[in-house]
Amino acid sequence: CNFLINEGGATASEIEELGETVRRRVKETSGVELEWEIKRIGLRPGETS
Repeated sequence: CNFLINEGGATASEIEELGETVRRRVKETSGVELEWEIKRIGLRPGETS
């Protein structure tokens, strides 16, 4: 397993872009196609617990 963890400095879009870059590079170098398995942790903007 590998994880992309946003510690508050990136947008969701930036994290997704990074993940897609990783997927593309892995496929180019190894032929393995990675699949997303997303688990969102925390609150969305404006959401309260």
